Amino acid sequence: MENKGARRLAFFRGFNDQDFDAIWAKAQMVAYRDGEILIARGKPRRAFYIPLEGKLQVVKRCRGGKAQTLAVIYPGEPCGFCFLSEGPAYASIVSLGPSVVLEMDRSGFEGLMRETPSLAFAILTKLLDASVVHIGQLYEQVLMLRELYLDAVNNELVPSSGAAWRPRGSG
Repeated sequence: MENKGARRLAFFRGFNDQDFDAIWAKAQMVAYRDGEILIARGKPRRAFYIPLEGKLQVVKRCRGGKAQTLAVIYPGEPCGFCFLSEGPAYASIVSLGPSVVLEMDRSGFEGLMRETPSLAFAILTKLLDASVVHIGQLYEQVLMLRELYLDAVNNELVPSSGAAWRPRGSG
């Protein structure tokens, strides 16, 4: 994708041509194959990502090693927004099919902070807004799971406490 085609994506709305060009000068466009890992859980965060084409998947392994999708990231939606933090990634980001992604690493962002602090602030604001949306989606998932659990408890399908559970009628 040419960077002018990316201009129409949600993340870039509101940036003038000069800001848009400055972002592209500090970032790189990378193509990923289906299933390719952009960042692995537990590894240092190194960049934030904006899919330009294709989708990304935020995945965390649960008990038993089963992968759980936390979010699907569509073109124009940023992810990896904790890239400025020193801590490890809490989940993996994986390409869901072939994708083309704009990546800005910490040094690129720090360059923007030095050269155009107002642009760096605008990017941080967009990343914060996106994180609020993702937190809201996760909260909705937690509420849904809570309701499913409570329904199961009420129907005696699962134990309601740490006590040993037996199916109804097994006395």
